[in-house]
Amino acid sequence: LSAPDNRGKGVFWWEPAVTGGLRSRGFFDDDGNALPVITVFDKLTRH
Repeated sequence: LSAPDNRGKGVFWWEPAVTGGLRSRGFFDDDGNALPVITVFDKLTRH
């Protein structure tokens, strides 16, 4: 991911273990298993 005009690269990070009303935005289900959204990081790593 990149910002326009070479203003930086990076990832906007949020707390993936969030519970309550924001639970659907986390990376893990109620049992602690990773949800499919975790695969987004495959696009950001060098292979």
